[in-house]
Amino acid sequence: MVINMRWYKNFKFIFVHVPRTSGTSVLHLINRATDGYIYQDKNMGVLDGTPLIGTIDYKHLSRKDFLGLSGHFHHTKYDFTGVPKITWMRDPVDRVVSQWRITRMKILTPRSGEVHKKTLREKLSPVDFSALDEVTNLMTQYLESVDNFDFIGFAESWDEDIKLLFKKFDLGAVPPNPEKVNATPIRRRFRYNISDKEREEIGRINNLDCELYKEAWNKFKGG
Repeated sequence: MVINMRWYKNFKFIFVHVPRTSGTSVLHLINRATDGYIYQDKNMGVLDGTPLIGTIDYKHLSRKDFLGLSGHFHHTKYDFTGVPKITWMRDPVDRVVSQWRITRMKILTPRSGEVHKKTLREKLSPVDFSALDEVTNLMTQYLESVDNFDFIGFAESWDEDIKLLFKKFDLGAVPPNPEKVNATPIRRRFRYNISDKEREEIGRINNLDCELYKEAWNKFKGG
């Protein structure tokens, strides 16, 4: 939906936040470094079958101190004239396993979604979890093409890409100790402790994300 309204003239970007790609850490740093705010679109139940477009809350978007907006939504939900779109990506296998681990860590409640219930009740393995429709090729589901974005950062080059982001969008100095937040507690460097066979199978199931990640890396990191 293309919308041309004056109230978003101060927006620096629209941040399409794919789950488990370090997006929360990016937003945390921006909020630390600036006086403005990033509007959080929370009208989604991303892993529970809710359409990725959802609804738009125009009343809250009318605030003049917003630097931009972010949320778990499809890249076409907001298409403001002249406002660049950005996102963050992550190794597709690591992203899936991170999502699997964080889902397993959560306690079931009456409000838990179907993916959460299925993962815990059926004790899904990382491979089985990666094959769920709501999980498979999730980055592709959100982003579709790297050509839809003006900037893509990567979890694997966090420090470098944070600096590039702040410079490109004139966000000021990067705060000291730009640590990540919302990280999964148990991991082995950048690669989770699963077997090579499991990694290969998750990559095969999420082949579109693997291709999209490679294409994005080549475009924004120069190969």
